[in-house]
Amino acid sequence: MTKSGLKAYFAEFENISFTEWDAAHAKLGGNWRMPTMLEFNQLRDANHFDWVWDNTRNGYTVTRKDGSCQGHSIFLPVDSGWRNGVSYPDKGTACRYMLSSPVYNDKTKAYYANINTSNYGYADYARYCGLLMRPVYDPTPDAVDLGLSVKWAKCNLDANSPEQNGGYYGWGCLTPYSADAVTWPLYFQKIGGTGTQESDCGTSADPLSNVTDIGVNPLYDAARSKLGGKWRIPTYAWANELLTLCDRSPVTNYHGTGINGFKIMSKVDKSVFLFLPLTGIRYLNSTSASNTGFGYFGVSNCAPASTGRYDFFYASDAGNCQILAGRPRPVGFPIRPVLAP
Repeated sequence: MTKSGLKAYFAEFENISFTEWDAAHAKLGGNWRMPTMLEFNQLRDANHFDWVWDNTRNGYTVTRKDGSCQGHSIFLPVDSGWRNGVSYPDKGTACRYMLSSPVYNDKTKAYYANINTSNYGYADYARYCGLLMRPVYDPTPDAVDLGLSVKWAKCNLDANSPEQNGGYYGWGCLTPYSADAVTWPLYFQKIGGTGTQESDCGTSADPLSNVTDIGVNPLYDAARSKLGGKWRIPTYAWANELLTLCDRSPVTNYHGTGINGFKIMSKVDKSVFLFLPLTGIRYLNSTSASNTGFGYFGVSNCAPASTGRYDFFYASDAGNCQILAGRPRPVGFPIRPVLAP
């Protein structure tokens, strides 16, 4: 894709982190990239923003609310404002930092972080406006090439190594479940709906009532929202390739970690493989994972207005591996991201 293909770019990407359009990654390389909307929300919600005005540096000092990372902070200057044509509005009063997502229903605009004395939120702006950029460093998962339609992440979303479970996500949720019980009201809250029970699926209270595939939608695909680029939650068809085009075997005590799971191997080169830990599942009304003798990850597909979703299921028995349907949408599964071509 060339720089002249702006229209093609916005048709292809919903998050420009780690793409050729990401100035932070282009200039700094490595794992440096633009921040996403979700990451700014995390920065806002987990930190204090203290106004500093001393004629030598004007802006906001950001520190953790919970007291962790003592002695560490970041400083967000307000001296530059932002650029609109030849003028610099808000100079000396506000921080405006570019985020990686275009406005979903208006591709002429993109989102920015808006930080001033009365607001710590985000808004949208015309794409031609000039804003500051604060890069983030994110160790994106390694992509494993099994010779399939897509490459698979080496570990689950939110995990730092293959044997870790990562987060447990309801279908269409951008954030994983915490220790709170999994319920329909909590699920609808996470996807921006107003429903409170299963019968609200497919109604005006359900923002996903007409959605059959949450993949690449930055409002509902946690892998795309968190990792950017062409990372996304896998489809049913791609998950099925692990069943039909790969070899598999159970694994006990993976690399001495004490974790059991499943190995999915390339038929061409068995030294190339994915390790899938026995993760368990977050059922409705649960506060922790159960069925931990089995493994799962969620896929992107769901029937229109359906209350059920698909998941990839595997057990310690190499022959017991399949894609299941019909689990309620709030049920929490890990996500194993894929890198689409």
